[in-house]
Amino acid sequence: MDDEISQTPFSGPETDERFPSGHWIGWYRQYGTRSRMLIRIWFQHGKVHATGSDGIGPFTFSGRYDTESGDVSFVKTYIARPELVEIFYQGRGEQKGVRGAWEFLGIRGGGEFHIWPESQSEGETDAVHVEQEIEIRRSVPTIANAPV
Repeated sequence: MDDEISQTPFSGPETDERFPSGHWIGWYRQYGTRSRMLIRIWFQHGKVHATGSDGIGPFTFSGRYDTESGDVSFVKTYIARPELVEIFYQGRGEQKGVRGAWEFLGIRGGGEFHIWPESQSEGETDAVHVEQEIEIRRSVPTIANAPV
């Protein structure tokens, strides 16, 4: 996937206000606990690609979005943990990011998620400590030739 992203031309990013490329933050809920995600995300021509990190480690995801319906879907894969199953996310773009549900591919389990541009406030209390966020930010991978 890294080759696919590094070869993607980033001139002409998505103009729909619900899908700005750049730094995003968010959370996913599993077993009643929220876990923070830090993401560098690119929306262009109906395709979404990202690199990011959470409490488990660095990850990538790729998928699709539709500006007409607002539907977004992507598959998340942990870079350093190939033994972990891929995770399917499906949500809807709105003015305050993308909200939806996630599930493990091929096994039972899942939860909800919310991601949004870092420049926006979620409007909810964040239960994750600042120290964790700083540590996660240090481990977010970068991709050559991608806008940040």
